[in-house]
Amino acid sequence: MLIRKLFKFESAHIVRNCTSRRCSRSLHGHSYKIEVLLEAYALDHGQMVYDFGLLKGTVGDFIDGFDHAVTF
Repeated sequence: MLIRKLFKFESAHIVRNCTSRRCSRSLHGHSYKIEVLLEAYALDHGQMVYDFGLLKGTVGDFIDGFDHAVTF
């Protein structure tokens, strides 16, 4: 069985070493999507492939580091 969960977030960055001054000094943002696929050949004790609540916590903690942030 295969399940999937799509996460979306926004983040910005500055394009370093760009040839144009505008690009190399301006913030540039993107909308990102991360899709997590989980596959199991048997269900767990709760009859699930994986608990989405746990998945949202684990992946959510990672995404929170990038969501509405400026990366360098």
